[in-house]
Amino acid sequence: MSQAKRLMDEMEDKRLAAEDIALEAGAVRICEFHAGSFLTNEHDRERPYQRGNIRLKNGEFKGVFDSPTEMAECVKSVIDDAMNECAFPDCPN
Repeated sequence: MSQAKRLMDEMEDKRLAAEDIALEAGAVRICEFHAGSFLTNEHDRERPYQRGNIRLKNGEFKGVFDSPTEMAECVKSVIDDAMNECAFPDCPN
């Protein structure tokens, strides 16, 4: 496997783990009509980081995140990228 492919796989693993943390903490939700479209929820900005740190300490992300700071940055990116409304114009959300 090439170095570039390995790096892309690692980045994807980090993003998927961060999405899981943000979803579990209620910081984002998936559009019920368009899978993969993340919408912002009203939330406490600290809760996702707390949940992520607990899971990180429990060893759930071994080999995914190198540090709590890296995990928090990835979760923040997921939350910041989430939209207030679905990007699909025909969406009733």
